[in-house]
Amino acid sequence: MLEAFREHLAAEGVKIDEAAFTQDLAFITAMIRYEIDLNLWTVEDARRHLITTDPQAQLASRASRKRSGWCWRPGGAPRAATSDSGARW
Repeated sequence: MLEAFREHLAAEGVKIDEAAFTQDLAFITAMIRYEIDLNLWTVEDARRHLITTDPQAQLASRASRKRSGWCWRPGGAPRAATSDSGARW
C-alpha cells in the first residue's frame, strides 16, 4: 500500500523527503487507513479507528486527560490523576 502511495505521489510530480516520510510514517499509514475505512464503513467508524491509530490523536488524548485531572484504569474505572508526589496535575 505504501509503495502504491509513493508511486501515486511520483506520478503527480510530488518530491518526497525520505527523512520526513520515514519520520511521519505512522501518521501517513493512519491516514491511508482512515481513507480506506471511510470508503468501507461510516464516518464514525473511520474516526473511531483513526483515534486509536493516529499518533497525533493519541498525544492529544493523553494531554486532554492530564488537563482534565482524570485517568482511566485498565478496568475502565476513573480515578483522579496524580503525579508521583501525590499532587494533582
